[in-house]
Amino acid sequence: MDSNQIDQKEWLAMLATSFKRTVSLLALAGAIALAGCETTDTDSPSASAAPARAIASASSLPDAPLAGDALSQATYWGARYEEDPQNAEMAIRFSTALRHLGSLDEAGSLMARTANEHPDDPRVMTEFARVLIDARRGREALQPLAQAIARDPDNWELYSLEGVAHDQAGSYDDATQSYEHALNKSPNNATVLNNYGLSRALDGDLDGAESLLRAAVAEPSATPQMRQNLALVLGLQGRFDEAERIARADLPPEAVRNNVEYYRAMLTQNDTWEDLEGGDAGASE
Repeated sequence: MDSNQIDQKEWLAMLATSFKRTVSLLALAGAIALAGCETTDTDSPSASAAPARAIASASSLPDAPLAGDALSQATYWGARYEEDPQNAEMAIRFSTALRHLGSLDEAGSLMARTANEHPDDPRVMTEFARVLIDARRGREALQPLAQAIARDPDNWELYSLEGVAHDQAGSYDDATQSYEHALNKSPNNATVLNNYGLSRALDGDLDGAESLLRAAVAEPSATPQMRQNLALVLGLQGRFDEAERIARADLPPEAVRNNVEYYRAMLTQNDTWEDLEGGDAGASE
């Protein structure tokens, strides 16, 4: 199971809640993809699909689903789950496939049932938390994560996911503690450093975010998205030349230019808000 990227769209609502506090951070909504969970495309046209329900029997299925094909994965594991609905492993695989397809409501119902039947299985609780996080219900994800951590306390990934959940809930101090726990379990982990850096950016600490993201991209396991996250944070500080240089490593020239213009626009918007706030303050005196 790949445990790297989460859908970047979820950050828009989180950042909008602190719009006047750190307006420039709204630019994060256009580029951040937080590491810690599989990528989820919640805008998929198949988001409401229930492919496994269309399978009358698993006997006609191939020996394995097509790799990288979300519909094939959901169809295959859905049929396997229908054969043995008490099997926690089949439920987890089916839920994972549904998340990748964008069918979060069905995945949530599936894992709620499975969690009730297997409350002591940390794998089940972790998948349940992933579904809730992908559905932007981080606060609700904290309970199954706590149950998973109690049974698998040395798993760094659980603490990283807990940090994501706290970030979604706007509890940045708690998120910091979770990421620190994750790094204690897995020092210099690029995924955790990336998550932690984006958490600091959400809380308005761009210097701290930059430091953590630089550490992340220095690791051999760094991904292109992590480098783009660093470029974003640099752009939000007005360091456009450096942001452009880093972005060019993974993006075509036109995309780099568009990103830099986006950063410039967000900084201009931030200056406008600061002027307005200053004017309001003066008028009230």
